[in-house]
Amino acid sequence: KYSGKVAGGYKSGQGTYTWSSGAYYEGNWKDDKMSGQGTYFYPKKETGYKLTGNFGRGGPNGECRYYVSSSDSYKTN
Repeated sequence: KYSGKVAGGYKSGQGTYTWSSGAYYEGNWKDDKMSGQGTYFYPKKETGYKLTGNFGRGGPNGECRYYVSSSDSYKTN
């Protein structure tokens, strides 16, 4: 499910996409891919809490902050 801006039939600009697993991404999109600043929230059945940082070509791009809980985090590439 996607809620946000669309340009030329593609996710573009600010938006939120939710997967059937319960995971979701809030942030920037370009050409239907996660691109720019955003936050990926893991589904409750997985061990991670969220990943924040820069995304490109549909995934994390460079240094991000990985949260194992709402308060415990570390930097990762």
